Amino acid sequence: MVKLKHSDMRVFNDAFDMHSGYVLDFIDRTFAEFFEDEFSIKIYQEKYGLNGTSKAKHLRAFIAVEDAFTVAKVLRALWQYRESLPSYSQPSAEADALRTRFFDLVARIEGSDAVARTDRLHTYCMKKFAHLLDERAFPRTVTTRCRAASAST
Repeated sequence: MVKLKHSDMRVFNDAFDMHSGYVLDFIDRTFAEFFEDEFSIKIYQEKYGLNGTSKAKHLRAFIAVEDAFTVAKVLRALWQYRESLPSYSQPSAEADALRTRFFDLVARIEGSDAVARTDRLHTYCMKKFAHLLDERAFPRTVTTRCRAASAST
């Protein structure tokens, strides 16, 4: 689940032209096909339609509901699709600034997920190591670890 501020969501609104309920040049059918073909996701599921029926509201709900890895993958693919459209291919300072803000935000989303995964991995490893030490009746003290390390050298 991705937690974003309203200012963060405005970056996506600008990037995908979502201010009027649309997303880029998608119609309902092509939007559904994009998600189905690229990610095997049915974007018109009930869990993405809680705030309304527009494509923009479905995408906003998707961003709020799904995990950071999936959200980042979809956002990057949408940006790639955006760049393939002639109406968005004109270089400008404004477009460059938006691109920078967009990818900074996507990187932040990916980073928040990495921190959570690292924390879960650390917790798992500590529990597993404690279990292995207990299983082998190896005392778990700081001095024991130091003695064991110095004995092996």
